[in-house]
Formats: sequence, structure tokens, C-alpha cells
Amino acid sequence: NVTINDMVPEGTMVNEGDYVASLDKTELSTKVKEARNEMDKIETQLEQAKIDTAIELRSIRNELINLKFAQEEKRLQVEQSKYEPQMVIQQSEIEMQKTERDFNQLQEKYELSKTKSIAQISEIMASYRTVQMTLERLTSLTDEFTIKAPKEGMIIYTHSWNGKVTAGSQISTWDPAVAELPDLTDMISKTFVNEVDISKISKGQEVQIKVDAFPNKEYKGSVI
Repeated sequence: NVTINDMVPEGTMVNEGDYVASLDKTELSTKVKEARNEMDKIETQLEQAKIDTAIELRSIRNELINLKFAQEEKRLQVEQSKYEPQMVIQQSEIEMQKTERDFNQLQEKYELSKTKSIAQISEIMASYRTVQMTLERLTSLTDEFTIKAPKEGMIIYTHSWNGKVTAGSQISTWDPAVAELPDLTDMISKTFVNEVDISKISKGQEVQIKVDAFPNKEYKGSVI
């Protein structure tokens, strides 16, 4: 439910785009603030994720470089041990194979870590876009809390189950009407005339009509 803060007097003649009423933006402002706070929080998470990713991948790359040097060292040891006893040669070959295996495993870990980081950042970005869309929608709603006339006409207060809708009333999503703009180009007024005056009335006669609700306004018509 939204409260009507202000509304032009009933009977006001308006043109298209003229101000009609304003709605209370308190709850909307709260939601906008919450959305902005959530965006700030997600931006912080995103930056932290990028920093953590950069540190982790850099650490693995450094380990890969070190293992690459270790591989070269073990290869040289194997070459130098070819004149050594068979047991020494086998030991050197085993150590070289172990270094190669460690290098391959670390390389796989690097690729997995990179894939995991991409997925994590994509998830954060998806959350960011969702909140961003919500914020944009809420911000665009701000303009709609100022009600303007869709066409020219006379403002007539509408009625809800709780009575006439005026400033201070609440409107809801299932009954959002603030006011009405009836078509005033063709109206019928059913009027009762005293018997003593009926002889003065004839079809086609021009008349001026005033109503109690708008004592300062006068409407012209003809008797049908």
C-alpha cells in the first residue's frame, strides 16, 4: 500500500501532463537505499574475489616455474648418472618422473583454479546485474510516484471500498486508481422540476447548470 501525500482539489480542470497527485516515497526510498547498499556489498565481494584469484594463480605460476627448473635439474642428474651403478640411474629416473608428475598435477590445478575463479566471478557478476536491474527499476518508479494527467479533463475523486480516495488515503496494487477523468463532452443530467415551473421548460431549450460540489463552475447544455 502507498499513501497519497497530496492531490489537486476535486473539480480541477487539467491538461495532459498536468500534476494530479504525489505518492509517499518513504518505502520506495528505503528499498532504493537497500539496493544500493547491496550493490556496494557485491562490488566489494567482486574486488576481493579478483584479488584472491590473482594471488592464488600467481602463487601456482611461481610453483610451476620452480618445478620447471627442478625438472631440468633432474634431467641433468639422469644424464650425469649414466656412468653410475644401475641403482643410482634408476633412482635419478624415478626422481625425474616424480618431478614431471608434480609439474603436470600442478598445471592441472592451475587450470582448475582458473576455471573455478571464472565461475565464482561470473556468479558474483550475475548477482550484481540482478541487484542493478532492481535498482534501475526502483529508480524509474520514483518518477511514477508523481501522478500526471494522461489527458485533459476534470479531476473527479474515485471511490474505493474505504470511501472517497483523497490526500492521506492509501492505494494498493490491486486497486491503484487515484482519480478519474470522466468524458465531459457529453453528459446527461436528470433534473427534477417543480410542477409550477414545468410550463417554462421546453425541448431544445438552452440551460445553465450548477452543482453543489462546484459552486463556482457553470455548465451549459440543452433540454432533451
